[in-house]
Amino acid sequence: MRGLVVLSVLAVWALPCASVPTRDTSGRHWTCDENEKEPGASLAMLSINNKHFHGYKFQLSNITSSTAEKGESDCKLHLELDLQETICHVVNPKSFKECDIRPHHETQVNAHCNVTLSITEGIAEVSKHSCDIEPVSAEEMVRMCPDCPTLLPLHSPEGLESVKAGLRQFNMDHNYTSYFKLMEVGRITSGYMMMTGMNYYAEFAIVETKCNAKSRIDTQACKPMCPDKARHGLCKSTLLGNGNVDVDCEIYEALNASSPRTPGRECGPPPHKPGHPNHPGMKHPLPPLLHRLPTGNPSPLPGFPGRPVLGEGPPPHDKA
Repeated sequence: MRGLVVLSVLAVWALPCASVPTRDTSGRHWTCDENEKEPGASLAMLSINNKHFHGYKFQLSNITSSTAEKGESDCKLHLELDLQETICHVVNPKSFKECDIRPHHETQVNAHCNVTLSITEGIAEVSKHSCDIEPVSAEEMVRMCPDCPTLLPLHSPEGLESVKAGLRQFNMDHNYTSYFKLMEVGRITSGYMMMTGMNYYAEFAIVETKCNAKSRIDTQACKPMCPDKARHGLCKSTLLGNGNVDVDCEIYEALNASSPRTPGRECGPPPHKPGHPNHPGMKHPLPPLLHRLPTGNPSPLPGFPGRPVLGEGPPPHDKA
């Protein structure tokens, strides 16, 4: 698996807590009232998706509880939210509100989040959130759809071979001038068919590099373009048991495509998008760290085989 990279598998799986508060900039006057739960949940979803830099975007499914805690000078609104994973990867510029929920036959992923909003002088901000994420269990999937593909660990050797084959095929076929590199593996599933044997289906995110696609290159040495200059994409590949490969990639244009792409220039922060909170002193993270495939066989995570920690990395910015 030389040259293939995936996010390292760690010991827990949760969305990271908010490190910088997300403030409401709509001009709305907030009150210390449990009836603020719906606008509060909307602000929470914007915060969660803006600070979620790996995997897929989420949509609100249900508000399970809301409590208001009045203080001397401010108010805390505590929300419990149920979320559902969408089919939009975080590199997709589409708003999470426009994304479709992942269908049942693809193994849905759900999240339960605890969110705290601070309300001071009529202005609200999400001060913290934490989310526990879990897919539909294998037992439930077998009961609902016994013939559906099975979700595999992201470190599955056969699954990663399918990713490698899909990426290689895409770089051979596309008409872009640049070579594209693996950014992260999103999902791997497998299913058996009588005519072709065991088939592997993968979704993986890619990023444009500074290397020319058609030249003789050491792909390991190819560095991604700056986040605001690079095209990103989400690929869906199929590796059949007979060795045939099919791949389809949806490519998203660079955030700042109008600026010249100067090889070797220093990366600056991505352009600020309308609707995103712009906090003083907030730094845009660097590109996501791509870790080499771990040696050995890491133990699958409880409830989800081989899903990586959703840690911090660069925000492929979402629209509000």
